[in-house]
Amino acid sequence: MENRYYDIDAAQAGTCTWLSRHTIYREWVERNRGLLWIKGKPGSGKSTLLRHALDNANKGRDMKEKPLILSFFFHGRGTELQRTPPGFYRSLLHQLSKIPDAVSDVVDTFQEKCETFGEVGKTWQWHPKQLRDLFESSIREALKLRPICLFVDALDECGEKDATMLAQRFKDLLDSLRSTAYNSFHICFTCRPYPIVALDSEFRICVEEGNETDISNFVGHQLSELRPTILPRIRNLITERANGVFLWASLIVKKIVSLNLKHTKSEEMEDAILQVPQELDDLYRQLIEGMGSDSVLLIQCICVAMQPLSIDDWRWAMVVKTDCPYSSLQEGRNSPDYKPDDESIKKEIQLLSHGLIEVTSNKTIQFIHQTVKDFFVENGLWLLKPLGSVPDGISESDFAVGMAHHELSRICVRFLKMVPSTQMFLNIAAERTHEIPLSRYATIEWVPHVQQSEKRGILQDTVLQDNLLDCFPWLMQTVPSPFMRFYCKEFNRLLQCSHMSYLSHVASKFGLTGLLQAMLRRSKSVVDEKDERGRTPLMYAAENRHEATARLLLGYGADIEANDKKGQTPLFFAAVSGHEGIVQLLLERGADVDGLGERRAHGNNKKHYEGKTPLMCAAEEGHEATARLLLGHGADIEANDEKGQTPLFFAAQSGQEGVVRLLLKHGAAYGNIKDRQGRTPLLIAAARGNKSLGTIQLLLKHGADINIKDREGRTPLSIAAGQWGKSLGIMQLLLEHGADINIKDREGRTPLLIAAAEGDANPAIIQLLLEHGAACDINVKDRQGRTPLSIAAHKGDKRTLQLLRKYRDGRNA
Repeated sequence: MENRYYDIDAAQAGTCTWLSRHTIYREWVERNRGLLWIKGKPGSGKSTLLRHALDNANKGRDMKEKPLILSFFFHGRGTELQRTPPGFYRSLLHQLSKIPDAVSDVVDTFQEKCETFGEVGKTWQWHPKQLRDLFESSIREALKLRPICLFVDALDECGEKDATMLAQRFKDLLDSLRSTAYNSFHICFTCRPYPIVALDSEFRICVEEGNETDISNFVGHQLSELRPTILPRIRNLITERANGVFLWASLIVKKIVSLNLKHTKSEEMEDAILQVPQELDDLYRQLIEGMGSDSVLLIQCICVAMQPLSIDDWRWAMVVKTDCPYSSLQEGRNSPDYKPDDESIKKEIQLLSHGLIEVTSNKTIQFIHQTVKDFFVENGLWLLKPLGSVPDGISESDFAVGMAHHELSRICVRFLKMVPSTQMFLNIAAERTHEIPLSRYATIEWVPHVQQSEKRGILQDTVLQDNLLDCFPWLMQTVPSPFMRFYCKEFNRLLQCSHMSYLSHVASKFGLTGLLQAMLRRSKSVVDEKDERGRTPLMYAAENRHEATARLLLGYGADIEANDKKGQTPLFFAAVSGHEGIVQLLLERGADVDGLGERRAHGNNKKHYEGKTPLMCAAEEGHEATARLLLGHGADIEANDEKGQTPLFFAAQSGQEGVVRLLLKHGAAYGNIKDRQGRTPLLIAAARGNKSLGTIQLLLKHGADINIKDREGRTPLSIAAGQWGKSLGIMQLLLEHGADINIKDREGRTPLLIAAAEGDANPAIIQLLLEHGAACDINVKDRQGRTPLSIAAHKGDKRTLQLLRKYRDGRNA
């Protein structure tokens, strides 16, 4: 994640020094706090300028005055963590670990999650908002101990929405730190002149207003080999036409160096400069004229790659490109297309891309600038290779992106076809995919590339389909060998599929309709083949919301009432995913609305293995429209699962207010109906805390018994009292509707006792109960002889103890 800093060119001697002299920059440095926005055109040198500021941030300061320097360089052409807020927060939290006391909460949270869920990245992921909150709290702790200066580059490369959000968070964070308890805090970020209209930044610097001298010095240095008599004219002409854009000047300098090596006359050099368009997009358009097929393929690959490609990846991509005649890796390695030397690959990339693609320090291939990628995605790919007729509803540029994905999917599949299954298996199982360059990328990413190409109207050709079937023979075997079974497990683990999925399941899970259709034409028997969980392709299509795929399967006679090993039909999966179109489709084709199917005809009313129905699934997930569809087709609104719960229970437990309202409107029983643990929908909703406030209001409005008890003798109020301070709103509502404040459960506990013992003794909850009459029983004892006061004293809860004594003393007085 930190490599981006080193890939940015350091400032040439004598450049960028204007920033430290700039009035606004100096004022920002001298203030105790401030947000500085360095903005400029794409390619104006913002990143180099920020790196220069970062490198010199602590120069000339005394050791005691030196702030902790934090930095992050967004990289739109890099990995996901390099271009998203989660990567930003994770990197900064790591840098803050230099102050251990500031990140103690982060360490505790991390350890707790690992103990609860397992290994990060495999069994759980950080939530972006949790990372944000941990970062901001850690910054506050760090600022109590030391000044901090944060530098953020290329904010725009994380996308407009995230860039706007982060810029506003920077400002809000600074505004919240006005207290003198904190040391100085400065934030500097670079960004294009983005429409961050809501950001009222006091400090702004426009790069183009100060970089003209830098561009002139840069051009003069790069063209130092020119004759002294012509250098000033050429330098001044390039600087003038660059119009503040360093990138433009850099590209023209390379052109002039090449012309100088050919002993071109100065007049011809000047003409060449004048003929180059001043806008970057027009310049790129000129550079790609006449590119050959290998150049087109290189740009297509770099443009749409799901993750950055390396030199090794490209080395093999050139071997297995279109019409590849090789059948094995060894044959490809012995071919003239294979170039073992990295330097020759680098030179080839420079030539093929006409200077628009570079190789980074860690051997990753990328465009020289974000503007280059933007150009190709928006229109350049189409200009590079016009593709004739375009399907209706798809733009030319989008279709060209689809074709690029198609080409890369073909490379992935052809490569996999050449890798021996034994060799691939051993490397995947041992996580040594780096030993076969391109193998991990090809194994994982062929699916999203096919997805993206089909999404843009590209039909998969028969060559790709045949190669896929040849690549993955284990995915077509009805009874795989033990070896293939183990290999299949590893392969599907990478694709997050069932251990024993077949290619039809993979195609259905990811909505690869064109591929699936080719398989069905070859063999209709795949339409209902089951994986190790008993699931069919139709179930995967329904679960993953692929309506077109579901229609295709039904058209080939897919069993609409097939059951997996849990007794679930395709309708269950559609109800869970909440896709109205697929639910409607299945119901129109005759799917049993309660998921019984053929079992209903045989008198077997057992549904799902837990007794669930599709309506329960929709209610639990909060899919109101889906629930309405099912009810409209006669779904049993009072069906019970093995716990004795109806759909209303599921909606209440999940706090799905809209579904609760719908079910009540359709006559769902709600009064004294109880499950096998003696709970009513109201009791279950109370256990969710304030998230179920709307649900509880609805149930009370319909007359639900407010003092009903479960098997433990607990009422909705006593349940809410033990929710760790998360139910203040619910308790206010219940008390306003007449909930009995002194009712006891089987352990002799009142809501006040429960709040003091089980919750976090939130003073607001304790006070609410006391204000509503609980003070009358402030000395009440449970079966263990404990009172609210003794519990608070035992826990060392000083705030609760003080509050209870105040009410006790007031009552006695």
